[in-house]
Amino acid sequence: MCRVLDAARKAGIKTSIDVVSEESERYAKIVTPALKYTDYCGINELEASRTTGIPVRDESNRLLEQNLPVICQKLMDMGVGKWVILHMPELACGMERGGEYIIEEAWKIPDGFKKSSVGAGDAFMSGVLYGAYNGWSLEESIRVAGAVAAYSLSGAGASDALKELPRLLEEMESFQ
Repeated sequence: MCRVLDAARKAGIKTSIDVVSEESERYAKIVTPALKYTDYCGINELEASRTTGIPVRDESNRLLEQNLPVICQKLMDMGVGKWVILHMPELACGMERGGEYIIEEAWKIPDGFKKSSVGAGDAFMSGVLYGAYNGWSLEESIRVAGAVAAYSLSGAGASDALKELPRLLEEMESFQ
């Protein structure tokens, strides 16, 4: 993986990683070496905790929000080139190299809107990468990514809730 990411960067291609969640201790061994070849690292709270060794939730599954900027900074220190983004049901947060930590609360959705969470993390990352590709700020990219992920919950599968971005944002704004 590191060789592929390194070759892509040497060819002038921006790189990103998104990790598959699993119950193992392999994260630090597999993810950490790849970070120095990664421009955009977008991972969920479980993956971030397993990679850094910093807890994200306590024993009662309560989010330890104070640890999120520490995790972002540690991932940045491990070599991420541009953005670190963490996503979870309650919120998304991130850090830009040389920039400040930002946090965005999850979008509100009406009762009965959610059909499935399949693909929500992938939908989130598609929004982040769309923003990066279009030169948006990290904050705007995370805001739009959150809307895309929240809207994806209305589909039964990973891509059932696709819609043009302006219409999706308009609908999501109406729920707020």
